[in-house]
Amino acid sequence: MKGLLALLAAICLAFCQPVWAQDKILLRDGNEMIVNVLELSFDSVRFSSLADSASRKVSSLPRTAVFSIRYQNGKVAVMAVTTPEKQQTDSERDLYEIGRLEARQNHNAKGAYLGTLATTLLFPIAAPVVGVVITGASIPQNKIAASQPEFKQYPRYIAGYQREARKKKFGNAAAGLATGVATYVALYFILRDGY
Repeated sequence: MKGLLALLAAICLAFCQPVWAQDKILLRDGNEMIVNVLELSFDSVRFSSLADSASRKVSSLPRTAVFSIRYQNGKVAVMAVTTPEKQQTDSERDLYEIGRLEARQNHNAKGAYLGTLATTLLFPIAAPVVGVVITGASIPQNKIAASQPEFKQYPRYIAGYQREARKKKFGNAAAGLATGVATYVALYFILRDGY
């Protein structure tokens, strides 16, 4: 008898569980929908409603129509309103970061190292000035190693690339200066000890 009651309880829970395990979508107009959220993308919310659960029909709403989603586990996701100005700001920030990343990976700043090293070895007093000049110079458009050529037409991409390339040139110029100074120090000790 206990086994039959346990089986009956399990069957009831199996059929009642879909009612309990539902998400709630609160629309911006104040209406609420009890659904099962399937996918939340950049511009839409895909879901199946309780009424359509037998047919497995999938519906979607634009993300701008949704105020919030309360998931079955209790978490709440509030949808931010994105205006065209906000989208433009986000894409400009993304282009800036892409420019920085590509400069970090692709920009060749060996010239800053070699130029500062050569200046340090030949004209030690002028080396810091040359290092600052090399670091501060802008990267010519044809030296920008963009992964996609159309990126070069966006000022924010160029600004991000230039910033990161200058940082890379600064590091290489400092290394060239340090190598030149280390060479002079080593030469001094070698000559002083008479080797």
